[in-house]
Amino acid sequence: MELELRHFKIICAVAEAGSITKAASVLGLAQPALTAQLHRIERTLGGPLFERDRRGTRPTPLGELVLARAKLLLPAVSGLREEAARFANNAAAPGDTPARLRLGSATGPVLGGLVHQLNAVHPDLEVTTHVSWSSEELAGMLADGRVDYALVGVCGDAPRPPSPA
Repeated sequence: MELELRHFKIICAVAEAGSITKAASVLGLAQPALTAQLHRIERTLGGPLFERDRRGTRPTPLGELVLARAKLLLPAVSGLREEAARFANNAAAPGDTPARLRLGSATGPVLGGLVHQLNAVHPDLEVTTHVSWSSEELAGMLADGRVDYALVGVCGDAPRPPSPA
């Protein structure tokens, strides 16, 4: 069996939930199906990934190794998907002006001024906008690749949006 991203997601879910039953619920799978899948993953990797008892599951040393790699791999693949979507949407060579730009902002006047300046400097650039008062929504749109850039201001001691984007 070849390992796939979904297998690493399963391993992370079991570790985070602390039990196969809870992980199955989070993943929307039946517990027996998740257990069978976990056994196949363990056979592929050559040993048990979790110690199981009535209190739940704990990663074995092999499980810790695989879990550490999965926690690096999954965000890296997510980042690749985001960058590929942005690249595919703009299809310009590095350093060239993109054909299209999607902007999000929490403030209309600043966004309007930016669009005006962009149109003055790059008249052929297609600019689309999305305005939202929610910085969390804008950060999510940026992370999902639905906008290319987001303008978000933070007032006073307010925290930044929780998204890594």
